[in-house]
Amino acid sequence: MIHPIDIELLSLEIKKRVSDDVVFFYKNECASSNSECMQLGIQLKNKTVVCVADHQTSGRGRRGNIWHSPAGKNIYCSIGLNKSIPAQYLGLVSLQTGISIASVLRDMGFDGIDLKWPNDLICGGKKLGGILIETRVLENDEYFLVIGFGLNVNQDMSQLDESVKQQITQSATSLTQIIGQPVDRQELLLKLIPELISAITNLSAETVPEVIKNFSNLDYLQGKDVSVKTINGNKFGRYLGIEQSGQIRILIDNEITQFSSAEISLRESKNAID
Repeated sequence: MIHPIDIELLSLEIKKRVSDDVVFFYKNECASSNSECMQLGIQLKNKTVVCVADHQTSGRGRRGNIWHSPAGKNIYCSIGLNKSIPAQYLGLVSLQTGISIASVLRDMGFDGIDLKWPNDLICGGKKLGGILIETRVLENDEYFLVIGFGLNVNQDMSQLDESVKQQITQSATSLTQIIGQPVDRQELLLKLIPELISAITNLSAETVPEVIKNFSNLDYLQGKDVSVKTINGNKFGRYLGIEQSGQIRILIDNEITQFSSAEISLRESKNAID
């Protein structure tokens, strides 16, 4: 049986585990939890804002892609906070978010969770969730970050198939498909939100090597052939991992090229380059 989220209890527990200064918002329906969180964060200066939605009418993924957001099934959550970090490390925010979510899920018994650069959670080669980071510059190396994440939690196969049709994306899975029973969204949020706030708050130049190591251990594409979609067309190469900045290295025509997430779209490819 799938239970609704107890918003009052969730808010109280989040404040208890993080801080009374956290401002918690719940939307039964909204266009996008990220958009709501950004607006609220601008209004409530110097506050950490958590926005949870039960249904999104215009859920967004990276590069403007649609994020299919059926009501009452999944997790759509955005966390807004002020962050001081050198600009060259902003690309690591999405990676650290993925690491934290994967860690929580693995601790809860969901085995085989991997990360696909720069913002996908993968299980068994299928998409489980996605991350969308949006940034507002406050001043030099000072930002208001919105860390948005969506997780397929209690969708059945027919709903997942519809999600794939609407998003024109890879095959998808959900947590309930992984373990064969409904998953408590409230329990998930109680574990995920404090972990993410702590992980992003503590992200710094000093923690970069640890982020790179942790991501590499979960890197779904490591050593695989990939298709790189750029404004100049598609190229094929071999994925060689990430740099300290969060950029990736691709071997294309015997030369190693670096790309940022803003430059390309990346997919696993069946076209071997050898």
